[in-house]
Amino acid sequence: MTTYKGKTVVSGILEYNLINEAGFPAEFTVDSKSKAMIPKVPKTNYPTQFALESDNPQIERLKLNKKKCYRIPMTIEIDGYYSSSYEGESDGANLLKIIKKGTPVLTSCNVG
Repeated sequence: MTTYKGKTVVSGILEYNLINEAGFPAEFTVDSKSKAMIPKVPKTNYPTQFALESDNPQIERLKLNKKKCYRIPMTIEIDGYYSSSYEGESDGANLLKIIKKGTPVLTSCNVG
């Protein structure tokens, strides 16, 4: 486990899914511009993504319907990013602030 100090601003897509527990309730996938901002464990071809706490006050303020699933483009400020090198474990970060939010798009709750 590697933990990084300091705040970082990244943009990408927040996937919000409290229905299907196969995935993470709130997962953020960074876009190609922000990829360089996130240190990543080498030798993985997965998208650069990390889990956020779904009950974070910033996410709660979005007033999303917990019985539906969304993809929301946004720019966020995070800190405490950590990266796990173990298979099956996720990376994560603390969401400090949602800087810019796009329109939430309803999506399937089935994790493929």
